[in-house]
Amino acid sequence: RVKEVTPYGTAGVFWKKEKGILYLEVEIPANTTAEIVLPGQKIRRLGSGSYCFSVLEARGKGGKE
Repeated sequence: RVKEVTPYGTAGVFWKKEKGILYLEVEIPANTTAEIVLPGQKIRRLGSGSYCFSVLEARGKGGKE
């Protein structure tokens, strides 16, 4: 888990991989935006707030990660 105090407030991110699922938590300070890129998805532009995402990870050839 990483948090950084900015002039606008706290920005933070936490991620983990568990059983083929990527979990992501993001905290974006007030009056700011952030771009989030999740595996296999387009760029998301998010405004201030806290967000949680979960994404099923794609597996390589032969079914192995």
